[in-house]
Amino acid sequence: KISIKYFTKMTALQITSKQEYELLKAAFAGGFTHANSLYIGELLESVGSADLTSSYPYAMVSDYFPMSTGKFVGTPSREAFINYLETKCCLFIVELFDVHQDFDFESYISASKCIELSDDAVVNNGRVTDASHLTIAITEIDFSIITRVYKFSPNFNVYSMYIYEKGYL
Repeated sequence: KISIKYFTKMTALQITSKQEYELLKAAFAGGFTHANSLYIGELLESVGSADLTSSYPYAMVSDYFPMSTGKFVGTPSREAFINYLETKCCLFIVELFDVHQDFDFESYISASKCIELSDDAVVNNGRVTDASHLTIAITEIDFSIITRVYKFSPNFNVYSMYIYEKGYL
């Protein structure tokens, strides 16, 4: 019975269109790894580091994941957008204006992931620090991080939004 219930649930979690698939690919980003911009090109000695052996098991039982088929909502109202960010797993394209990094040494947006990036963009070690305009496919988690790392115009645009029910694996 458990196997059938699991199989039924997993079968229901299907990507339903080429557009959704392409947006998922565009939003995918690997680990947040890059050199510290203060030390690029220098040889450092007597440095240390720390790493978790694996945080995956913890994330699997403590974090929410998309646990439904995606529902296309397109361009939501600002009120609906905020509600979706708080209650759903989200996937969307956002167009930001007057983007300025708010931290001195950490930039979150990868220039290579931008769909559009203005010619005046300042890119440090592959990461956008400032731009008059950029467009990028992201999730609600990315948006939360971006709002904490950058300042940007409140007149941003959201396109091609999909929402998913949140659930534990």
